[in-house]
Amino acid sequence: VSDTVVALAKTWNQDLDDTAIDALRSRTKLVLSTEDPVIRLLDRRMKQVFSNVVLHSTSISTMRAGRLNGTLNSDVSPRQVFEQRAEAEFCKQGMAFYASELAQHSYRAAKIADLAETVFGDIIDSTILSVVS
Repeated sequence: VSDTVVALAKTWNQDLDDTAIDALRSRTKLVLSTEDPVIRLLDRRMKQVFSNVVLHSTSISTMRAGRLNGTLNSDVSPRQVFEQRAEAEFCKQGMAFYASELAQHSYRAAKIADLAETVFGDIIDSTILSVVS
C-alpha cells in the first residue's frame, strides 16, 4: 500500500526527495496500523459524536408524532429535523466537510436502533439487566 501511495504522490509531484518518500511510507504505515495520533483523535471524536447524535438525540418515533419541543410543525419532516440537528452537531465538532453525509447516515443508524428496540426491546432489556445485576 505504501508503494502505491508513493507512486501516487510522485504523479502529483515528481520532485519528491528520499526524505519525503521515507516520511510518506512511514506515515502510511502508521495510518494503516491505526497508530497515527491524528487518525486516533479523529476516530475517537467520530465515535463520540456519532453516538451522541444517534443514541442521545430525540427519538425518531417521538418526532413521528408531529410534535417537537411542544409545537406542531407539519412543514418539516422528522428526517429533516433529525438531519439538521445532526449536521449542526457534526459541524460543531469540526467535521463540517462531511457533516451532511454523516447526518444522513446517522439518521439511518438511528432508524435501525429504533427498529431493534421495537423488535427486540424486551430481550435487550432483560439481557442488560441480567448482566448489570
